[in-house]
Amino acid sequence: VVPLVAAQSAALNTACTASIVATNSAVGVVAHHLAGALNGVLVTAESVAKALGPALVAPIFAAAITARPEYLGQPSGAALTFTGLASLVALFGVGAARYLTLLDAHEGHARGQVPGRTS
Repeated sequence: VVPLVAAQSAALNTACTASIVATNSAVGVVAHHLAGALNGVLVTAESVAKALGPALVAPIFAAAITARPEYLGQPSGAALTFTGLASLVALFGVGAARYLTLLDAHEGHARGQVPGRTS
């Protein structure tokens, strides 16, 4: 279970960082003067998610460990819950990374740079 918690924590940190980078990049393209306000909205949404997360996930975790206790064998309900949540966070991280790639391509086209052309 410890490797799953470590993977979930790493995925969460990566996804949060990628979302902030994507937000800063998107604002820089459209309206740089709104960067502070948009980052405030982003941090507020992140804080609300951190506040509501335990309240939303605790019932799922309790149901999982009740339905599949560890003594019944692996995978336990706890392992399934952590694996599911880590997968969800990793999916968000991949989505954010993909968005950054698309954003970079959009910025290159906005500057007149075409992939594969060197001038």
